Amino acid sequence: MILLSEAQTRLSGALDHLTKELAAIRTGRANPQIIEGMTVDAYGQKMPLNQVANINVVDAGLLTVNVWDKTLINEVEKTLKTSEMGFGVSVDGDLVRVSFPPLSEERRTEYVKVMKDKLEDSRIAVRVIRKEVLDWIDEQGFSEDEKKGKEKELQTMIDSVNSEIEETGKKKETELMTV
Repeated sequence: MILLSEAQTRLSGALDHLTKELAAIRTGRANPQIIEGMTVDAYGQKMPLNQVANINVVDAGLLTVNVWDKTLINEVEKTLKTSEMGFGVSVDGDLVRVSFPPLSEERRTEYVKVMKDKLEDSRIAVRVIRKEVLDWIDEQGFSEDEKKGKEKELQTMIDSVNSEIEETGKKKETELMTV
């Protein structure tokens, strides 16, 4: 039973990872999660943007980035401009403003493809976890009845996670395609 609870934890982790990955896909609205993980050259190393600045939502189409060390403003600006996310980036004194122009239909379709790739990566992670647990069950020398029971319990967990992945994907696709 210990491994099944571990499997549940790993499956939940896969879902959490998917949620974070999908949050970083731009939907036309300003969302700090889209830029907070971008890496900035700071102090001789790569650092996530949220470790060198505060990111605030001003309105549905604008974020402000308040960089703590003002010597990094140019690096932050460069990182945001070269991100290929289609932001409008401008420096206003001590603030970096990031505007989110409306997405074109072509760009929305590209983002849906990216989202589907991330969904498939999550499905693969779930299959890997399933295989590892099934291998563990086979190695333990359980009786046929115990083995079938554990496999059925595992399959119930897998089905639940797969349906959550599908539901999350449908919601994100609707969000992406809504103008």
